[in-house]
Amino acid sequence: HLSAVSGNATFAGTISSGAITTSGNVSVGGSAYTTSADLNLLGDGLAIKNDKAGSSNNWSLIQNTDTGSASNLSFTTGLGVALTLNHNKSATFGGAITSSGAISGTNGAFSGSLALSSDGSQLQLGTGNRAQIFHNSAALYLRTSTGGVNVQASGLNHYSADASTLYFSAA
Repeated sequence: HLSAVSGNATFAGTISSGAITTSGNVSVGGSAYTTSADLNLLGDGLAIKNDKAGSSNNWSLIQNTDTGSASNLSFTTGLGVALTLNHNKSATFGGAITSSGAISGTNGAFSGSLALSSDGSQLQLGTGNRAQIFHNSAALYLRTSTGGVNVQASGLNHYSADASTLYFSAA
């Protein structure tokens, strides 16, 4: 039983407790190194175990994976690194990104395919989405609400669906 202790207390071994209440910072693995955080963890990161269902090996890990003054915060599951929030404010995803809402930004690049997997889904371009490219299960549409459609190429060929018949060619 420990009560009314002021100052620092150091323990060795396992500490078992019920609820712990504090009016200051809590530090694990070292001294409280910042006054702007309520919980400070020094060391290899924070491991979280899912005891709700599944095998005994369903751990997740959150850790800083960089050195020096940089800070890359990585979220790792049993299958590997899922997300890294980088020091330069970028994010690196280890797998597919699924969204039930809009994803927006000012710049972006893809290496691989961009799939709009349901009929009627549109690639929308321009202010007010004035241009759309979409498929409705019967045909492909290029649509614009302002101006015309311009195609710039060294050649233009129109083939049958199986590419066996050339319908139109212009150089």
